[in-house]
Amino acid sequence: MTQVLILADNSKTRLALESALKTIGMRFETVNSVLEMRRRLQIKAFSGTILDVLKAVRATPSEKAILQEISDFYPTLRLRWDSSGQCFRGLLLGHSLDREDPLGHFLEQFCLPNPGRTFRESKRITAHFCALLSPDENFFDDRTEKTVTRDISLGGCFLFSVGNWNMTERAWVRFIHFSEPSPYQVQIQNVIPWGSRDSFPGIGVKFIDLNSSQLNELCRKLNLP
Repeated sequence: MTQVLILADNSKTRLALESALKTIGMRFETVNSVLEMRRRLQIKAFSGTILDVLKAVRATPSEKAILQEISDFYPTLRLRWDSSGQCFRGLLLGHSLDREDPLGHFLEQFCLPNPGRTFRESKRITAHFCALLSPDENFFDDRTEKTVTRDISLGGCFLFSVGNWNMTERAWVRFIHFSEPSPYQVQIQNVIPWGSRDSFPGIGVKFIDLNSSQLNELCRKLNLP
């Protein structure tokens, strides 16, 4: 069953959010700190996360780095409770949400379709591998981007991009210096558009159906046994 994790230490926001989730029958857990959030995600599967905007703004630089990594891995809604209007205001980077019901839209479109998973399937390392990125497996010239990874793991990577990936679910990546030539099919988990404040533009992706050659190649590149 779908479950989301909430990070909120503001009592009004937390209570309003918990009440809304109970009303629609959505399972959830709530934590008060970034470190507690990371620990909880590491031991239990969730389909998405919800951040109190004020809590995220007040986070330390190291906490913001953790939140960015979590946002790369999970659909993440940044939410604010408008006490005067008695409603939520929400932002999901790279996507447009229903202004009247951002919470419901987020849960229905981005959390319910995703099976829960723990954080992280494998640890990412900072590595800059040149790659070709395409929305189809044929890598047509007019639809293929030259890109580079920001980080990578056995589970996926984050790729620099200024393209419009908002409505795309799958893509293909070919690492040009890898000895394994076959493209890696990926599922797009997160889109950060160019121009987002203090954010590296691109897409966070999850590798799908790796064959043995691809898996062995990744292990060699990441110096894993």
